[in-house]
Amino acid sequence: MIPPDPTDEIRAIKGKLAAECDYDIHRIAEQARRHQRESGRKSVTLPPRPVQAGNTTNQSTRPSETGDRDSA
Repeated sequence: MIPPDPTDEIRAIKGKLAAECDYDIHRIAEQARRHQRESGRKSVTLPPRPVQAGNTTNQSTRPSETGDRDSA
């Protein structure tokens, strides 16, 4: 017998939790933080990462759309 896929159960739980918060991401996050605080378990909160100059992860690396491969 094949055991049930745990992914289906996880998605059902996520859907239930989201519905409890009316699918508001801010309420979902606050509920998760509250649950962490009330659990009594130790959790780690990392400081925000600083923005680094020269980070080009959001810039396109493709040649221009005009067909110019070398503009020099």
